[in-house]
Amino acid sequence: MASPKIDLYIDQGSDFYQSVYITDQYNVPLDISGYNFYAQIREIPSGVVIADFSVGTSAPTQGHLSMEIPASTTAIIPTTTEFNFFRYDVFSKNNTTGSILMLFHGDIFVNDQITQFS
Repeated sequence: MASPKIDLYIDQGSDFYQSVYITDQYNVPLDISGYNFYAQIREIPSGVVIADFSVGTSAPTQGHLSMEIPASTTAIIPTTTEFNFFRYDVFSKNNTTGSILMLFHGDIFVNDQITQFS
């Protein structure tokens, strides 16, 4: 089964945080204990990494996954590109079996930072 598409919007120069619950087809939370998670932003799949998400689990038995990028990183993400958006995906790796799965993917749109401060 293909992974679901979830588009994200990032405000340039702001801390980014997205909370997601991983569930089965019946909307029952999956226990994601014992997994590592990986997520990157790129303009195209073979392009350079624009940013890495910090992906964590605060309630793994409830399927809770959090994705974060600090303001210092979002501040340098360009807002204009050849395609006017970036792409990302999130992978899980089971630490016991080694199984790798794309959980979800999508496009990323970046809102310009207008206000400048120090």
